[in-house]
Amino acid sequence: MIDRFALHAALERLLGEADTFDEADAAMLIASVPLTKPGIPFRWSYTGTDRSRGVEGYASGHGNVTDDSERTVKKEGGWGTDALRVGGYTIVHRPGTLMIELMWAEHRRIIDQGHGPSQAAMLHYHRVTKQPRELRIERVVPFTLWWPFPRIELTLGITRYVPWKTPATRTGGGASAPPRSP
Repeated sequence: MIDRFALHAALERLLGEADTFDEADAAMLIASVPLTKPGIPFRWSYTGTDRSRGVEGYASGHGNVTDDSERTVKKEGGWGTDALRVGGYTIVHRPGTLMIELMWAEHRRIIDQGHGPSQAAMLHYHRVTKQPRELRIERVVPFTLWWPFPRIELTLGITRYVPWKTPATRTGGGASAPPRSP
């Protein structure tokens, strides 16, 4: 059985403000989080305008009124993978990586349009020895395509993970070199 309180505490320490992370916390996460079934995470979003006949009704003191203004229509969808939910985080575990993301990350990306703070991190570890190597943080680069008629906007968020932290034992004096990948 998974101890979600211990996992959440380890996640909070791992993603804290320090320049390094504790190797024991990362090892506990690697050992405790089960591997996720393979899948292709894919999300899409459509934004357009609705030019329907609007809303009609009766307003006291004004008589019959209509509202013919355009309204913005937004539709979203996609496929995801199985993920472990711990506190406010979702964790996807694939051999060699742990993807850690805030549950509301997709909504934050839409609001910030890729310019806000990072909402995800990726922990890399050696597949054989299970020794953590580095923690990478997400950077989203938005790319938008516009069509004038009908007014369509297609925004793609290109996600990159850049190095962020290393284990505390590796950055200390006399640390050995990291093992080579298989």
